Amino acid sequence: STFAALILTVCSTIKLQKEKKIKKIYSLFTLISIGLTVPLLCSPNPYSISSAAFYAFIYLFTITGLYTSAITENKRITNKKDYAEIFAKAPFLTAAFFVLLFSFAGFPPGAGFISRLYLCFAFSKINVLNSTILAVILICTVFISIHCFKFSKAVLSPPKKEKIKLKLQNQVIVYLCSAILILIFMFPNELVKISQIIAYYI
Repeated sequence: STFAALILTVCSTIKLQKEKKIKKIYSLFTLISIGLTVPLLCSPNPYSISSAAFYAFIYLFTITGLYTSAITENKRITNKKDYAEIFAKAPFLTAAFFVLLFSFAGFPPGAGFISRLYLCFAFSKINVLNSTILAVILICTVFISIHCFKFSKAVLSPPKKEKIKLKLQNQVIVYLCSAILILIFMFPNELVKISQIIAYYI
């Protein structure tokens, strides 16, 4: 299972590099996250279970915000270049989106940075294939980061069509999810404690 999860992570990361369709991009994000957490569940201990729970919490807020950002009032977002039409002249919304995007890549100030460190710490406590898994995480993080920078370039490109308006409730969700990720990044201890409690009862 651990080997299969690593293969899933690597293949999804490779496919992500050339993908342009939003739905497939976010689906690949999900597959990558599954691939990163399955090895922890295959070697259960307090560190692995709590870090998997912590990562799951962070991913939930991240992917909720990202999927919500693609739901507009007058058009369905299909390509990452379509985001340029949403974020034209919306600097705060753009900043919130980038927090979500780069949190998945493991960059601060999103909590994805903390969750990635927590994953690495947990894998260092696993005796089976720990160095291989850590190498896969590092390499995949580099390539995910490259994709996210390309994604951000597409978002910031001049819009070719008229501005697309994001639904008000969806804007609120994007702002809320990004704010939660920043707060967890600044104050991770409480969520770590919750994750440890989950690990204790499991």
